[in-house]
Amino acid sequence: MGSFFTDLLSFDHEVAVLEKDPKRMRFIYNALRLQNPEEVKDFNPELVINCVTLSYTIEAFKAVMPYLQPYCIISDIASVKTYLKEFYETCGFPYVSTHPMFGPTFANLGQLEKENTIIISEGDHLGKIFFKDIYSSLRLHICEYTFEEHDKVVAYSLGIPFASTMVFAATMKHQDAPGTTFKRHMKIARGLLSEDDYLLTTKLFCGTCGAMMVGESGTSSSKGRKYHYYRCVNTKKHRTCDAKHKTVRKLPLENAVVNAVMAKIMDDNFAEYVADAVMDIQSRESSVLPALRKQMEEAESGITNMLNAIQMGIINASTKQRLDELEERKKDIELQIIQEEMKHPAVSREDVIYFVCRFRSLDTSKLDARRRLIDSFVNAVTIFDDYILITFNYKEGETRIDFTDIESSDLQSVGGATATAAIHTEAKDSDDIIAAINVAFANTVSKLPALPEAYRV
Repeated sequence: MGSFFTDLLSFDHEVAVLEKDPKRMRFIYNALRLQNPEEVKDFNPELVINCVTLSYTIEAFKAVMPYLQPYCIISDIASVKTYLKEFYETCGFPYVSTHPMFGPTFANLGQLEKENTIIISEGDHLGKIFFKDIYSSLRLHICEYTFEEHDKVVAYSLGIPFASTMVFAATMKHQDAPGTTFKRHMKIARGLLSEDDYLLTTKLFCGTCGAMMVGESGTSSSKGRKYHYYRCVNTKKHRTCDAKHKTVRKLPLENAVVNAVMAKIMDDNFAEYVADAVMDIQSRESSVLPALRKQMEEAESGITNMLNAIQMGIINASTKQRLDELEERKKDIELQIIQEEMKHPAVSREDVIYFVCRFRSLDTSKLDARRRLIDSFVNAVTIFDDYILITFNYKEGETRIDFTDIESSDLQSVGGATATAAIHTEAKDSDDIIAAINVAFANTVSKLPALPEAYRV
């Protein structure tokens, strides 16, 4: 939803996006890009919209609040408001809380007049007016509830239908039956059960227009066969995208991405690279510990000096008081060091390598294993006209796949020359591109170059 609000507000307002990973902002336009919370101070916003994952909402607020002016309105779009009321009441900033009850998976972002949004009544008056104007311009149906009422309504309106749909899908036979109502319920149930099966949801983007590609399905009128694919959202209603591959078949694309991840994991250089990166981050993650350890050294040095003075016969009330103060200071610093180490527990290099190598034993034919690989290692997948770019969750971690790379890769030594020629001459659409990717990765896993260079097949 962050990209949605950026696009929505950037033409009438000055907008900045704060994102630590610059690669996730490559399709952000008409907005200032920020990577550190400190940069927020220079931008001096009048409104902050927090669009992070629900579990990090309060943490994200606390990261930017030191750099905001007291008049800045902070806002969230969280689907659950638990703990937010207490946080807002003590944060010292004006606030407004809303919940757009739609998203890129099911809603048509071009036609939202049938969608709903909730505005929390306890919010700042000016903030509520701002969001009411925004949502009204989208012709959304606006409801206003308290924090408590919101969570009750959401639990009722989303929780009960979700549970009942799951029960319906689990008990009904998968067959056609007379009656429009039955078919409609079965369609909803199938859509709900298959929603998470689109493993690249929120990670797949169109390289031509930059929009998200979402999972869809359709049934062939001639053969009655059901197809699952990803489609650029700008090719549906607005038809503003002129990409060569407006749709891409789901399974071959996901296979290609999983193969790319496994190719990384099977290389020992990759495991060593990840271990080096984790050790480096771990060594500089906390700036507090070095300062505390330095204070500990100073306290211990002071205690030693006091003891030396006492041994030399220099003892009086001031000496004893100073010694007691240093001893108390040392105990306090020791406690702070323990607390800080608990916040940032040390992980050994062997543990990191073991964690990475453990993925090698996953059965990639199973859905859960494929999801773990993609969620753990893949940052984004971008579909261009001539190649697919897979961006991984580490610095310079990209794999670009196109026909030139496949044709020029050394497949002959592993028995792949004939396959290369067939792929190059027969590939005519996105499905063939992805089939070529699968063959190329399968034949060249053992010949991958050392990191951190991008792997080329």
